[in-house]
Amino acid sequence: MDKIIIIKLALSLVFFAISFAGALLCFFQNYIFYGITCSLCVILICYNIIMIQFSFISKMKFIISAINNKDYMFSFVENKNHKDVNSYLNTMKKMLENVRKEMEYNERYYQLVLDNISSGVIIVNNNNSVLKINSAAKKIFQIENIYHIQFLSQYYPGLSEVFESVKPNASKTYTITSERTQSKINIQLTHWEKNNRLVKIFTINNISDELNEKELESWSRLTRVLTHEIMNSLTPIISISDTLISTREINDPDIKKGLSVISETSNSLVKFVDNYRKLSRVPTPMMSPVYVKSIINQALSLFDTNKKVDFEIIIKDNDLMFYIDEGQIRQIIINLIKNGVESIGDNNGKIIIEAYCEENEDVVIRISDSGNAIPADVAEHIFIPFFTTKESGSGIGLSISRQIMSLHNGTIMLLQNENYKTFILRFK
Repeated sequence: MDKIIIIKLALSLVFFAISFAGALLCFFQNYIFYGITCSLCVILICYNIIMIQFSFISKMKFIISAINNKDYMFSFVENKNHKDVNSYLNTMKKMLENVRKEMEYNERYYQLVLDNISSGVIIVNNNNSVLKINSAAKKIFQIENIYHIQFLSQYYPGLSEVFESVKPNASKTYTITSERTQSKINIQLTHWEKNNRLVKIFTINNISDELNEKELESWSRLTRVLTHEIMNSLTPIISISDTLISTREINDPDIKKGLSVISETSNSLVKFVDNYRKLSRVPTPMMSPVYVKSIINQALSLFDTNKKVDFEIIIKDNDLMFYIDEGQIRQIIINLIKNGVESIGDNNGKIIIEAYCEENEDVVIRISDSGNAIPADVAEHIFIPFFTTKESGSGIGLSISRQIMSLHNGTIMLLQNENYKTFILRFK
């Protein structure tokens, strides 16, 4: 404490002691006037000490109130000649303000770190109220902000229940479906104690690309092995059966019929194996700039637009271009339109082809048809190789389409409502 303040307090106590002793002495000696005078001095000194204390307490209350309201603009008038209580209070205020600035800096720093993490992060308290959410999580769930985990179910049914059911150091998966995308996410939970309060940290990762990549790689390996083994077995069977059929020495019609069946069956298996080869040998795309309107019109030129199917084309920008392998993408569009026409069948129906560019510069082509909806249990498997509900279908059309889109760094997904089923091609 400053020496001046100590001297002031010491002198006040000395005067208080002298005045108090003088007052007692005067009253004992019947010097009433002097006794009253000394008593008044005692009262004044006590009042002065009390006012000093009251002023100090008032200033402390003011500081506490200001800090509680996060107001650091106050200051006290200081004595220029020497330090007093005000100068110490101002020093304390500056120290607290520096602590606040450092906390704000750390807050911005940690938020910046969170926003630059590729994984989504949501931090909640024990009541599942959201304390922090980073940019990656907002992007995954396509939201601006949330204040409670339960609000997620307003966007994705059952998602909040998935969050609440995750166990510490464990994970769960959930499939997100929206107008823009369809993806599978993995949710992990970690507990942390902060000031004796439980904090839950959810980490969210989009695992769709990883799963699709591994699935395509697995199918590619499988098809290479199968085609090699089957072709090695079929080639001599076809050669021998064709040679025996053309031999004139075999006159027995039953034998010739049997050989013909063997040859036809073998050739059918060869065609089936060729479909396997198409999956494992999708050529590397030869990229070039292409007008979206041009490639859609080329695909439509193969279909009879005078039939019961009504075609509607919506292209918001006639100069819209994207960088693709024209032949591969045209074939995808043709296959999707063909599937739509077959789905409508002999009924009156409609096919809508829409193309546009989003704010993030993704080019999107939507092909919708009013044909029969695909059952939910079937829709989950339509991109799996050789899965088909058609009697004469090979089950590789959509599988190859997904592989081609993957090679274009794009995606293909199915969305359905009560009126239309829509295949969405997204080029990033």
